[in-house]
Amino acid sequence: MFFDPRALFLLIVLVGVSGWVARGLMVSFYKLRREEKTSSGAGDMEERLRKVEAAVSSVIAEVTTIREKERFMARLQASRDMQSRQEVAAGEISPLVTQNIPVIPRVSR
Repeated sequence: MFFDPRALFLLIVLVGVSGWVARGLMVSFYKLRREEKTSSGAGDMEERLRKVEAAVSSVIAEVTTIREKERFMARLQASRDMQSRQEVAAGEISPLVTQNIPVIPRVSR
């Protein structure tokens, strides 16, 4: 009775991966149980809470800065649009507007 080499290889891989996953689960369970016994609880939790508060306050500061930048850019854009409307109304051509001037005159048919 001969085994198919592909099936045998897949069986070996399956057993190896299963053992690796089981080992990882056992190690993490062991570490979790060991930390439960040695952790002080309230002091550790208070320190973590302080870190979370600091992170949240820094994120809030960054979001506020981003909002201010967006407001500033919106004001700039609005003033730029207002300026361009006034220039168009006055009949002036902005040097930033490109004009299509043909170099070679077209022949009329």
